[in-house]
Amino acid sequence: MPLPSDSGLTGGQRHPSVPRGSFLELAFQEKRLRGLCEDDWTAQNELGADTASLLLHRVADIRAATSVLDLVAGSPREDGSTVPSSFLVNVAEKHRIRIAANHVSNPITPTGAVDWANVRRVMIVAIEASDE
Repeated sequence: MPLPSDSGLTGGQRHPSVPRGSFLELAFQEKRLRGLCEDDWTAQNELGADTASLLLHRVADIRAATSVLDLVAGSPREDGSTVPSSFLVNVAEKHRIRIAANHVSNPITPTGAVDWANVRRVMIVAIEASDE
C-alpha cells in the first residue's frame, strides 16, 4: 500500500518521511516533572499510590507510542484552548498529563495547527488537576 504524498496529507495521516515503528522521544519541562513521572517513590508521595501507578503506566504508554494519536488509555485528546495546542491524557479522576510538541520547528497542518500525526518529539509540561 503506497504512503500518502506530501500534497495529499490529511489529519491523522503519517508523513512519508516518518518511519513506521519510530517511538516518541519524551522530554520534561522541568526536573521535578521527570522525577514525578519516572520515580515511583516520588510519585506515590505526591499523588498517592493509585494515582502514581496510573501515572507511571501513562508515561510508559507515551514512550511506547509512535504518535500521541496512537494513545488509547486516559481519554487522550487535543486541547485547542492553548496556543500552540497541547495534548491531554487523563491519569486518574483528578489528574491529567499535559503534553506539548517539542520539535525545533513543530510539524503543522495547512491550517496552521499542530500536526500531531507527525509529531515525534513531545514534552510533558505539567501534571495538573483535572477540572473535567
